Amino acid sequence: MTEQGGSVPARTTTRRGSDGARLGDPSGSDWRRRRLAGVAAAVVGPALVTAAFGLSRDPTQFRPGVWYLLVVVAAAFVGGVTALGVSTPISAIGLWYTVSTPPHSFGALNTTEWWGIVGFVLVAGAIGLLVTRLEAALRERDTAVGARARAEAETAAQRELVATRAELHLSELRRLRVRHNVDSLQEAMLPHELPVVTGFELDTCYTPASPDLAIGGDWYDAFAVNADTLAFAVGDVSGHGVDAAALMAQLRNALRAYALEDERPGDVLGRLNRFLCRLDTEQFATVVYGTVALGEARCTWSVAGHPTLLFFGPRGATVGDDTERRGPLLGFRPDASFGESTEVLEPGEGLLAYSDGLVERRGEHIDDGTERLRRIVDELWDEPIDHLCDQFLKRIAGGHEGRDDVCQLLVRRVAS
Repeated sequence: MTEQGGSVPARTTTRRGSDGARLGDPSGSDWRRRRLAGVAAAVVGPALVTAAFGLSRDPTQFRPGVWYLLVVVAAAFVGGVTALGVSTPISAIGLWYTVSTPPHSFGALNTTEWWGIVGFVLVAGAIGLLVTRLEAALRERDTAVGARARAEAETAAQRELVATRAELHLSELRRLRVRHNVDSLQEAMLPHELPVVTGFELDTCYTPASPDLAIGGDWYDAFAVNADTLAFAVGDVSGHGVDAAALMAQLRNALRAYALEDERPGDVLGRLNRFLCRLDTEQFATVVYGTVALGEARCTWSVAGHPTLLFFGPRGATVGDDTERRGPLLGFRPDASFGESTEVLEPGEGLLAYSDGLVERRGEHIDDGTERLRRIVDELWDEPIDHLCDQFLKRIAGGHEGRDDVCQLLVRRVAS
């Protein structure tokens, strides 16, 4: 029973016709063509046999009943019951024409001839029916075999689909687990909180090259060396992934240890360079490290192959002047030296330390990217500090392009 207003789905009914064909079967058109061919054979075959025996004066010596029977069987096999029903009477008429007395005249049949034709009809009908049943049974077997093969193929395909979905599900679970571990590792490596310094405000941000793997070699750090000194650093280890992050963590921790023992940024980078050269790795690193003497607001920094600091404020944005005092990348020469530069931050002025992913673009000199960043910082320097990092990233090239990790660290002296 169906609900009022509902629809009853159509139901396909499979029936067998009198000739053994499946009505509604997709192969019904093929069977109709075969039935027409069988009817044609039922008409043409007896006619040809009759014409052949018409050339003989004594056709009975060739046993015409056998030849007509072969025609009936062939027609029945090709065209089924319909062809059998056509070929049997036509063959009986041809046999009458052949064996009548006199021959080839449709003359009156004697008793022997009459019973011979009757026997032919009975034998032809019986054998023809057996042939059509056999042919139908063969067709049913082929249909059943084909259906079973299709069912097995569909079952195998379904099992394969289920297995593929399960594998994809497990793969996604593994990816999410790795992503969770990677995120946890990155979060553990970078500072959770920035130091609170009277008279200064700080902000940082880290943007990974790939949103699917939020871990790399870029890093930032800011910490109080003592009550009068703030230390800051931005670094970049070559490569991406867990290896780069592991080396980054070693360098960050080593820098903190050296910074607590030595106040000069150049000496700290020298010790950090020797530390990296002693490690069993082919990776290298760039770092800009500096300190801010809070009482005088004096910034002293040193560079190891890294983009220099960018200073900004009411007097405009300028690139730190340290070209002659820059040192090489960390990890190449154990005896490398690193010079120092100094800049005093007036009220409202600040500095931006960043990794090269912010300004570097394929096919463009890095100085062009640095100049573009300088102009953007010059426009936005007085915005709230917690908005500046996002604005710089958005304005520098319309957003992060995913080519490299980006680290930014801002230190700004509060205006009087």
